[in-house]
Amino acid sequence: MDTYAKRFSTRPGGFTRIIPIGNRLGDHAPMAVIEILNTEEPESEVSFSYLVRSLATMQLKEETKIVNKALAPAPAEDSVYADKRSFKKALDEHRSKEKFALKIKKAMKNASLSADQLQEIVDRDMDRAKVLHDKETGKSVHRFAKDTWPENTPALE
Repeated sequence: MDTYAKRFSTRPGGFTRIIPIGNRLGDHAPMAVIEILNTEEPESEVSFSYLVRSLATMQLKEETKIVNKALAPAPAEDSVYADKRSFKKALDEHRSKEKFALKIKKAMKNASLSADQLQEIVDRDMDRAKVLHDKETGKSVHRFAKDTWPENTPALE
């Protein structure tokens, strides 16, 4: 108990995080991961690793450094919207990007990281995924994902 008291002495609240992970097969009971936050090692937190994985995936798709781009989402200014539906879709997409940027900023603040430090972590995760992919080409996507992120394998459909 003293370990936790020391760790959270400066934190006003929010010592745990509950992450819903879906329903259990069979009886369909809701399940969740209950995590005690670790401010000294942010990379060990489940939500932080999900965030890094999301950024690494985005970086792999766009083939460019992603952290600064994700922190400052900009709407496409030269876009012409044919109707209200396409405008609403673009607006929703931009709001989603802004929400993701706030999530990144909050994670950086909680972990006391700069954008460059977070980019280094994303680069390491991306390089790890690339090495495993090159090494394991021929394995199924499910197996590759499990080997890449054994601590929190994404649900693939």
